[in-house]
Amino acid sequence: MRYNAVAFAALGNVYLGTGFDSWVTSDLWEYTPLVGDQEQDLPLQVAFFPNPAQNSLQVKAGPIRQADIKIYDVRGSLVCALANADLGEKLDISSLEKGVYFLSLTAGGNTSVKKFVKG
Repeated sequence: MRYNAVAFAALGNVYLGTGFDSWVTSDLWEYTPLVGDQEQDLPLQVAFFPNPAQNSLQVKAGPIRQADIKIYDVRGSLVCALANADLGEKLDISSLEKGVYFLSLTAGGNTSVKKFVKG
């Protein structure tokens, strides 16, 4: 018998926790489901540093200079939204509490979501 198994969706991804039993330790799986027969755009090449971050986060997306940025907490609640953010500037995250967050960056009709830690 399995205990504490859980599944949920957040930010377009599906997460499945297998729980545990007397034979297997717990596992957490993540996948992004493909829906329909749509042509997939190339993903944005997003990088940010430092991670974990303290008060600011530098976000880079290749040649892209401006993008819409949204930050979600682990419950999926929107905690910060910036339209046409200048990627040359550091992102001020000093008002966020310590924890795990998801940064969603949208530019040119493409979106990339990455996880970061506020320490």
